[in-house]
Amino acid sequence: MFELIPSQYMRSLFEDLDFKLTDFNKATLIWNNELHDRNEKIAALGTLQGLTTDGVLKQQIKERLEYEDNMFKTMINNNDGKYVFAVLDEDEYCCGFFSEYEMAHQYGIEHARKYEEKKFKIEKQFIIREGRDLMVRDAGRMNWNIIPSGKTIETIKYDGDPVSDISFSADGNIKNIWSNEMAEEAESLVDPYRKDRFEHQFFRIPFEGTIGWTVRDITDGTIGVLMQDTKGWQKYIDRSLYRDYSDIQVEVVFLTPQGCWSHEHINPIYLELDHPLGESAKSLAKGRAMEFLCEYLIRFEKGVETKWYDEQALSAAREYRDLCLKEMIEEEKKKNGIVDRAKTIEELII
Repeated sequence: MFELIPSQYMRSLFEDLDFKLTDFNKATLIWNNELHDRNEKIAALGTLQGLTTDGVLKQQIKERLEYEDNMFKTMINNNDGKYVFAVLDEDEYCCGFFSEYEMAHQYGIEHARKYEEKKFKIEKQFIIREGRDLMVRDAGRMNWNIIPSGKTIETIKYDGDPVSDISFSADGNIKNIWSNEMAEEAESLVDPYRKDRFEHQFFRIPFEGTIGWTVRDITDGTIGVLMQDTKGWQKYIDRSLYRDYSDIQVEVVFLTPQGCWSHEHINPIYLELDHPLGESAKSLAKGRAMEFLCEYLIRFEKGVETKWYDEQALSAAREYRDLCLKEMIEEEKKKNGIVDRAKTIEELII
């Protein structure tokens, strides 16, 4: 089984506070893991099923594994010829259409390899043959904990949406399956909004942090600035509203190439304490922008003078933006050079 708490910082915190995960918690973390593909998560759930003494969890894992197996078998089935499998590239543009899933899957792998793309998707599309086919099953599922009528599945006018799809890594491993083909009874058995099930269950974890810390998102390696401290975390998780697994998160801001600070909500188990590295002009500028923002936030929290740090943070963000634009222009020139090499305007008409 893979590591359930990827962050070394968070693992150390759990150990220091003697915080123990229940088997239910472990199942939730396995199912929502962002670093492993679907088959790895299914295998880990199978392992946990064999180890746990929790009878309820055993049954829920059994139901989930059976549902996933049936969902995949249903998705790849086109024996009646009513569907077409559309392959989408990493930008989600269609690049191929097939009557057989296996052909679509192999083509997706080859296309990703040829164009050095990191992912692809296969959509299963229903072929509209007559007017009555234009009314289809609604794919939306409202949270019935908040909207009581959300459990009702209705029909809506066809709008080009697939009946199911599978997301893949470049090598063809399944990352995620989504389906609107399963029977309502089967869906209800593993309904993600059921509070008694493990898939999306909220549970409290300890977190200690300070606004202004620089942190690294393990899932993609980006460095950001923490915008939530221990007190804010406790206040957030003590709220009385409906909560699920997605609510186990803290706010982090990341500096964009446009010089803006974009905020994200990230589960702290994917955050490490870290700082920007690199000696390029762009890396150094990014480091300065983060340093001044951190100092600004720390002083703001303490209620002391922040004007100078505010100005420096603004200046550093703009400097980083300018360097990103310069690098982008240079890369574009190197990549094609068509505009620079052109001798006549006709050469620029493509």
